[in-house]
Amino acid sequence: MKNDLMRATKERDTVAVSVLRSLLSAIDNAEAVPLTAEHLPTEGFGPEAAPRCLTEDDILRVIKRERDERLATITIYERYGRESAASQLKREVELIASYAT
Repeated sequence: MKNDLMRATKERDTVAVSVLRSLLSAIDNAEAVPLTAEHLPTEGFGPEAAPRCLTEDDILRVIKRERDERLATITIYERYGRESAASQLKREVELIASYAT
């Protein structure tokens, strides 16, 4: 995905750049360790918590969740006549679907 992001950036494909950044951020957020008392600093900076290691199935779940959120939003946009926004989201869903296999 990171290589695809670099390629999309060079090609100035704004939709692909936006989608790929969103997917990579969602995956990074899924790797984040929940904040607990042991991670809270008492003075200065706290200890650095190692990120969780996601399996391929975990990453696919994150990608599918992002796709499902957009599909739900498409339905809402179409219901209220926002066809241009819905069509952009459809393009995003197509791009996300290529990673959800």
